Amino acid sequence: MELINQFEKSADYAALDVADAELSAAMRSDPDYLGAIFYSGIVKDLSGRAADASAFFERIAIETNDDRVRAEAFYNLGVAFYHQYHKPELLKAQQYFQRAVDLSPNHTLRLLAQANIAQALAMQMHPSAEELSSLGIQESAVPIKQTIQAAFNSSLSTSSAVLKELENVSRSTNEALWKKVEATAHNALGMAYMYSTDYLVNDPQVISDTLREAISHFVLASDTLPKDWAVACNIASAHLRFFARVPGATKRVEFEAAKNQLEMVLTVLRPRYGFAYYELGRLFRCAGKFDDAAKAFTQSLAIESRYRDVSDRRIHREQELTRFGDVSFP
Repeated sequence: MELINQFEKSADYAALDVADAELSAAMRSDPDYLGAIFYSGIVKDLSGRAADASAFFERIAIETNDDRVRAEAFYNLGVAFYHQYHKPELLKAQQYFQRAVDLSPNHTLRLLAQANIAQALAMQMHPSAEELSSLGIQESAVPIKQTIQAAFNSSLSTSSAVLKELENVSRSTNEALWKKVEATAHNALGMAYMYSTDYLVNDPQVISDTLREAISHFVLASDTLPKDWAVACNIASAHLRFFARVPGATKRVEFEAAKNQLEMVLTVLRPRYGFAYYELGRLFRCAGKFDDAAKAFTQSLAIESRYRDVSDRRIHREQELTRFGDVSFP
Protein backbone atom coordinates (compact mmCIF):
# COMPACT_ATOMS: atom_id res chain seq x y z
CA MET A 1 0.00 0.00 0.00
CA GLU A 2 2.94 2.31 0.67
CA LEU A 3 4.25 1.59 -2.83
CA ILE A 4 0.82 2.28 -4.34
CA ASN A 5 0.74 5.63 -2.53
CA GLN A 6 4.23 6.32 -3.87
CA PHE A 7 3.03 5.61 -7.41
CA GLU A 8 -0.01 7.89 -7.03
CA LYS A 9 2.27 10.76 -5.98
CA SER A 10 5.06 10.21 -8.51
CA ALA A 11 3.66 8.06 -11.38
CA ASP A 12 6.67 5.79 -10.81
CA TYR A 13 5.69 2.53 -12.52
CA ALA A 14 8.66 0.73 -10.97
CA ALA A 15 6.90 1.11 -7.60
CA LEU A 16 3.92 -0.79 -9.01
CA ASP A 17 6.15 -3.63 -10.18
CA VAL A 18 7.55 -4.02 -6.67
CA ALA A 19 4.05 -3.74 -5.15
CA ASP A 20 2.82 -6.48 -7.50
CA ALA A 21 5.66 -8.76 -6.40
CA GLU A 22 4.95 -8.09 -2.71
CA LEU A 23 1.25 -8.85 -3.16
CA SER A 24 2.03 -12.06 -5.02
CA ALA A 25 4.24 -13.10 -2.09
CA ALA A 26 1.43 -12.27 0.34
CA MET A 27 -1.03 -14.43 -1.60
CA ARG A 28 1.44 -17.31 -1.67
CA SER A 29 1.60 -17.08 2.13
CA ASP A 30 -2.18 -16.80 2.48
CA PRO A 31 -4.19 -17.43 -0.72
CA ASP A 32 -7.40 -16.33 1.01
CA TYR A 33 -6.22 -12.96 2.34
CA LEU A 34 -8.75 -10.57 0.83
CA GLY A 35 -6.56 -7.51 1.33
CA ALA A 36 -3.84 -8.92 -0.91
CA ILE A 37 -6.43 -10.02 -3.49
CA PHE A 38 -8.09 -6.58 -3.50
CA TYR A 39 -4.86 -4.61 -3.88
CA SER A 40 -3.57 -7.00 -6.54
CA GLY A 41 -6.55 -5.95 -8.64
CA ILE A 42 -5.80 -2.29 -7.91
CA VAL A 43 -2.16 -2.68 -9.00
CA LYS A 44 -3.10 -4.55 -12.17
CA ASP A 45 -5.46 -1.73 -13.17
CA LEU A 46 -3.03 1.07 -12.25
CA SER A 47 -0.28 -0.59 -14.29
CA GLY A 48 -2.44 -0.67 -17.42
CA ARG A 49 -3.51 -4.31 -17.18
CA ALA A 50 -7.20 -3.70 -16.60
CA ALA A 51 -8.11 -6.94 -18.38
CA ASP A 52 -6.23 -8.84 -15.65
CA ALA A 53 -7.75 -6.91 -12.74
CA SER A 54 -11.38 -8.01 -12.88
CA ALA A 55 -10.80 -11.59 -11.63
CA PHE A 56 -9.46 -10.24 -8.31
CA PHE A 57 -12.47 -8.01 -7.67
CA GLU A 58 -14.92 -10.71 -8.79
CA ARG A 59 -13.47 -13.00 -6.15
CA ILE A 60 -13.88 -10.31 -3.47
CA ALA A 61 -17.51 -9.75 -4.45
CA ILE A 62 -18.24 -13.48 -4.26
CA GLU A 63 -16.37 -14.30 -1.06
CA THR A 64 -17.49 -11.52 1.29
CA ASN A 65 -20.86 -10.73 2.81
CA ASP A 66 -19.82 -7.24 3.92
CA ASP A 67 -21.85 -4.82 1.77
CA ARG A 68 -19.27 -2.06 2.20
CA VAL A 69 -16.49 -4.29 0.88
CA ARG A 70 -18.69 -5.69 -1.89
CA ALA A 71 -19.62 -2.15 -2.98
CA GLU A 72 -15.92 -1.26 -3.27
CA ALA A 73 -15.32 -4.49 -5.21
CA PHE A 74 -18.16 -3.68 -7.62
CA TYR A 75 -16.86 -0.14 -8.04
CA ASN A 76 -13.37 -1.40 -8.88
CA LEU A 77 -14.83 -4.03 -11.20
CA GLY A 78 -16.50 -1.15 -13.01
CA VAL A 79 -13.16 0.68 -13.25
CA ALA A 80 -11.41 -2.44 -14.58
CA PHE A 81 -14.01 -2.94 -17.32
CA TYR A 82 -14.21 0.80 -18.09
CA HIS A 83 -10.46 0.94 -18.66
CA GLN A 84 -10.79 -1.63 -21.45
CA TYR A 85 -12.85 0.96 -23.38
CA HIS A 86 -14.61 -1.38 -25.84
CA LYS A 87 -18.41 -1.20 -25.96
CA PRO A 88 -19.20 -4.62 -24.39
CA GLU A 89 -16.83 -3.81 -21.51
CA LEU A 90 -18.29 -0.31 -21.14
CA LEU A 91 -21.77 -1.80 -20.69
CA LYS A 92 -20.42 -4.17 -18.02
CA ALA A 93 -18.69 -1.23 -16.35
CA GLN A 94 -21.99 0.67 -16.13
CA GLN A 95 -23.67 -2.34 -14.55
CA TYR A 96 -20.98 -2.73 -11.90
CA PHE A 97 -20.91 0.99 -11.13
CA GLN A 98 -24.68 0.85 -10.67
CA ARG A 99 -24.33 -2.08 -8.27
CA ALA A 100 -21.87 0.01 -6.24
CA VAL A 101 -24.39 2.88 -6.21
CA ASP A 102 -27.15 0.54 -5.03
CA LEU A 103 -25.04 -1.15 -2.35
CA SER A 104 -22.60 1.37 -0.88
CA PRO A 105 -23.41 3.15 2.41
CA ASN A 106 -20.79 5.78 1.47
CA HIS A 107 -22.53 8.72 -0.22
CA THR A 108 -19.32 10.04 -1.78
CA LEU A 109 -18.42 6.64 -3.24
CA ARG A 110 -21.92 6.44 -4.72
CA LEU A 111 -21.34 9.82 -6.38
CA LEU A 112 -17.97 8.62 -7.71
CA ALA A 113 -19.63 5.55 -9.21
CA GLN A 114 -22.26 7.79 -10.84
CA ALA A 115 -19.54 10.06 -12.25
CA ASN A 116 -17.91 6.97 -13.74
CA ILE A 117 -21.24 5.96 -15.27
CA ALA A 118 -21.23 9.39 -16.96
CA GLN A 119 -17.74 8.68 -18.32
CA ALA A 120 -18.82 5.26 -19.62
CA LEU A 121 -21.81 6.87 -21.36
CA ALA A 122 -19.53 9.48 -22.96
CA MET A 123 -17.18 6.75 -24.18
CA GLN A 124 -20.13 5.03 -25.84
CA MET A 125 -20.52 8.11 -28.06
CA HIS A 126 -17.33 6.93 -29.76
CA PRO A 127 -18.42 4.63 -32.63
CA SER A 128 -16.95 1.17 -32.91
CA ALA A 129 -14.83 0.34 -35.96
CA GLU A 130 -17.86 -1.40 -37.47
CA GLU A 131 -20.08 1.63 -36.89
CA LEU A 132 -17.46 3.94 -38.39
CA SER A 133 -17.65 2.07 -41.69
CA SER A 134 -21.47 2.45 -41.70
CA LEU A 135 -21.54 6.21 -41.04
CA GLY A 136 -21.04 6.98 -44.72
CA ILE A 137 -24.31 5.18 -45.58
CA GLN A 138 -27.24 7.49 -44.94
CA GLU A 139 -29.71 4.82 -43.81
CA SER A 140 -27.18 3.37 -41.37
CA ALA A 141 -25.87 6.73 -40.14
CA VAL A 142 -29.21 7.97 -38.75
CA PRO A 143 -29.68 5.32 -36.01
CA ILE A 144 -25.98 5.46 -35.11
CA LYS A 145 -26.17 9.24 -34.63
CA GLN A 146 -29.36 8.86 -32.61
CA THR A 147 -27.52 6.44 -30.31
CA ILE A 148 -24.64 8.91 -29.98
CA GLN A 149 -27.07 11.73 -29.16
CA ALA A 150 -28.82 9.63 -26.51
CA ALA A 151 -25.48 8.74 -24.87
CA PHE A 152 -24.50 12.44 -24.94
CA ASN A 153 -27.72 13.50 -23.25
CA SER A 154 -27.44 10.80 -20.56
CA SER A 155 -23.77 11.50 -19.87
CA LEU A 156 -24.34 15.25 -19.59
CA SER A 157 -27.32 14.94 -17.25
CA THR A 158 -25.59 12.34 -15.05
CA SER A 159 -22.33 14.26 -14.59
CA SER A 160 -24.16 17.56 -14.06
CA ALA A 161 -26.36 15.94 -11.39
CA VAL A 162 -23.26 14.56 -9.63
CA LEU A 163 -21.60 18.00 -9.48
CA LYS A 164 -24.80 19.57 -8.16
CA GLU A 165 -25.19 16.93 -5.45
CA LEU A 166 -21.50 17.15 -4.56
CA GLU A 167 -22.07 20.75 -3.43
CA ASN A 168 -24.04 19.33 -0.49
CA VAL A 169 -21.30 16.87 0.56
CA SER A 170 -18.63 17.99 3.03
CA ARG A 171 -15.19 17.63 1.48
CA SER A 172 -13.54 17.54 4.93
CA THR A 173 -14.74 13.97 5.62
CA ASN A 174 -12.61 12.52 2.81
CA GLU A 175 -11.12 15.31 0.72
CA ALA A 176 -9.20 12.99 -1.64
CA LEU A 177 -12.36 11.07 -2.54
CA TRP A 178 -14.37 14.31 -2.84
CA LYS A 179 -11.81 15.75 -5.27
CA LYS A 180 -11.81 12.53 -7.29
CA VAL A 181 -15.60 12.80 -7.72
CA GLU A 182 -15.28 16.41 -8.88
CA ALA A 183 -12.49 15.63 -11.34
CA THR A 184 -14.25 12.54 -12.74
CA ALA A 185 -17.50 14.45 -13.30
CA HIS A 186 -15.67 17.28 -15.10
CA ASN A 187 -13.74 14.75 -17.19
CA ALA A 188 -17.05 13.11 -18.16
CA LEU A 189 -18.49 16.48 -19.19
CA GLY A 190 -15.41 17.23 -21.26
CA MET A 191 -15.60 13.84 -22.98
CA ALA A 192 -19.29 14.26 -23.81
CA TYR A 193 -18.75 17.71 -25.33
CA MET A 194 -15.62 16.60 -27.20
CA TYR A 195 -17.17 13.50 -28.77
CA SER A 196 -20.30 15.46 -29.72
CA THR A 197 -18.17 17.46 -32.19
CA ASP A 198 -17.25 14.32 -34.14
CA TYR A 199 -20.66 13.34 -35.49
CA LEU A 200 -23.38 15.59 -33.99
CA VAL A 201 -22.01 19.02 -34.94
CA ASN A 202 -20.98 20.38 -38.36
CA ASP A 203 -20.83 24.17 -38.01
CA PRO A 204 -17.16 25.22 -37.48
CA GLN A 205 -18.05 27.90 -34.92
CA VAL A 206 -20.17 25.48 -32.91
CA ILE A 207 -17.36 22.92 -33.07
CA SER A 208 -14.91 25.55 -31.81
CA ASP A 209 -17.17 26.68 -28.96
CA THR A 210 -17.96 23.10 -27.95
CA LEU A 211 -14.30 22.08 -27.93
CA ARG A 212 -13.46 25.10 -25.77
CA GLU A 213 -16.17 23.97 -23.36
CA ALA A 214 -14.68 20.47 -23.36
CA ILE A 215 -11.16 21.75 -22.70
CA SER A 216 -12.38 23.93 -19.83
CA HIS A 217 -13.75 20.83 -18.08
CA PHE A 218 -10.58 18.82 -18.79
CA VAL A 219 -8.47 21.62 -17.31
CA LEU A 220 -10.62 21.63 -14.16
CA ALA A 221 -10.15 17.86 -13.91
CA SER A 222 -6.39 18.19 -14.50
CA ASP A 223 -6.05 20.92 -11.86
CA THR A 224 -7.56 18.50 -9.34
CA LEU A 225 -5.73 15.35 -10.57
CA PRO A 226 -2.57 16.70 -12.26
CA LYS A 227 -0.94 13.29 -12.87
CA ASP A 228 -3.96 11.59 -14.44
CA TRP A 229 -2.97 10.01 -17.78
CA ALA A 230 -6.59 9.72 -18.99
CA VAL A 231 -7.26 13.44 -18.53
CA ALA A 232 -3.96 14.28 -20.26
CA CYS A 233 -4.98 12.09 -23.22
CA ASN A 234 -8.36 13.81 -23.35
CA ILE A 235 -6.75 17.27 -23.42
CA ALA A 236 -4.58 16.07 -26.31
CA SER A 237 -7.60 14.64 -28.14
CA ALA A 238 -9.48 17.94 -27.84
CA HIS A 239 -6.53 19.90 -29.25
CA LEU A 240 -6.23 17.32 -32.06
CA ARG A 241 -9.84 18.06 -32.97
CA PHE A 242 -9.16 21.82 -32.90
CA PHE A 243 -6.19 21.27 -35.20
CA ALA A 244 -8.09 19.04 -37.63
CA ARG A 245 -11.61 20.51 -37.64
CA VAL A 246 -11.59 24.23 -36.84
CA PRO A 247 -10.73 26.53 -39.78
CA GLY A 248 -8.74 29.53 -38.63
CA ALA A 249 -7.39 27.76 -35.55
CA THR A 250 -3.74 28.44 -34.79
CA LYS A 251 -2.56 25.16 -36.25
CA ARG A 252 0.96 25.12 -34.83
CA VAL A 253 -0.26 25.94 -31.31
CA GLU A 254 -2.96 23.25 -31.38
CA PHE A 255 -0.58 20.67 -32.87
CA GLU A 256 2.07 21.33 -30.23
CA ALA A 257 -0.49 21.32 -27.40
CA ALA A 258 -1.76 17.88 -28.45
CA LYS A 259 1.73 16.50 -29.08
CA ASN A 260 3.11 17.75 -25.74
CA GLN A 261 0.28 16.13 -23.77
CA LEU A 262 0.70 12.78 -25.53
CA GLU A 263 4.48 12.81 -25.13
CA MET A 264 4.04 13.56 -21.42
CA VAL A 265 1.78 10.51 -21.15
CA LEU A 266 4.26 8.29 -23.01
CA THR A 267 7.34 9.47 -21.11
CA VAL A 268 5.97 10.10 -17.60
CA LEU A 269 2.33 9.32 -16.84
CA ARG A 270 1.86 5.98 -18.62
CA PRO A 271 4.86 4.83 -20.66
CA ARG A 272 4.14 2.63 -23.70
CA TYR A 273 0.42 3.37 -23.59
CA GLY A 274 -1.04 2.01 -26.81
CA PHE A 275 -3.85 4.53 -27.15
CA ALA A 276 -1.44 7.45 -26.73
CA TYR A 277 0.67 6.10 -29.62
CA TYR A 278 -2.53 5.70 -31.65
CA GLU A 279 -3.66 9.27 -30.93
CA LEU A 280 -0.18 10.59 -31.71
CA GLY A 281 -0.39 8.76 -35.03
CA ARG A 282 -3.74 10.39 -35.79
CA LEU A 283 -2.28 13.80 -34.98
CA PHE A 284 0.68 13.22 -37.33
CA ARG A 285 -1.63 11.89 -40.06
CA CYS A 286 -3.92 14.93 -39.88
CA ALA A 287 -0.81 17.13 -40.08
CA GLY A 288 0.40 15.31 -43.19
CA LYS A 289 3.40 13.85 -41.36
CA PHE A 290 2.76 10.37 -42.73
CA ASP A 291 6.11 8.75 -41.87
CA ASP A 292 5.74 9.81 -38.23
CA ALA A 293 2.12 8.62 -38.25
CA ALA A 294 3.07 5.20 -39.61
CA LYS A 295 5.75 4.82 -36.92
CA ALA A 296 3.32 5.72 -34.13
CA PHE A 297 0.69 3.23 -35.38
CA THR A 298 3.37 0.50 -35.55
CA GLN A 299 4.37 1.31 -31.95
CA SER A 300 0.73 1.02 -30.87
CA LEU A 301 0.26 -2.33 -32.63
CA ALA A 302 3.41 -3.68 -30.96
CA ILE A 303 1.60 -3.59 -27.61
CA GLU A 304 -0.60 -6.58 -26.80
CA SER A 305 -4.17 -5.72 -27.81
CA ARG A 306 -5.74 -6.50 -24.43
CA TYR A 307 -3.57 -3.82 -22.80
CA ARG A 308 -3.66 -1.29 -25.64
CA ASP A 309 -7.18 0.24 -25.24
CA VAL A 310 -7.65 0.49 -29.01
CA SER A 311 -8.52 -2.33 -31.40
CA ASP A 312 -6.41 -3.76 -34.22
CA ARG A 313 -9.19 -2.89 -36.66
CA ARG A 314 -9.20 0.79 -35.68
CA ILE A 315 -5.41 1.04 -36.03
CA HIS A 316 -5.46 -0.77 -39.37
CA ARG A 317 -8.05 1.74 -40.60
CA GLU A 318 -5.71 4.59 -39.61
CA GLN A 319 -2.78 2.88 -41.32
CA GLU A 320 -4.83 2.65 -44.50
CA LEU A 321 -5.74 6.35 -44.32
CA THR A 322 -2.05 7.11 -43.79
CA ARG A 323 -1.03 5.12 -46.87
CA PHE A 324 -3.57 7.04 -48.96
CA GLY A 325 -2.34 10.40 -47.61
CA ASP A 326 -5.72 11.19 -46.04
CA VAL A 327 -5.61 14.10 -43.53
CA SER A 328 -9.34 14.13 -42.68
CA PHE A 329 -10.79 13.72 -39.18
CA PRO A 330 -12.30 11.59 -37.76
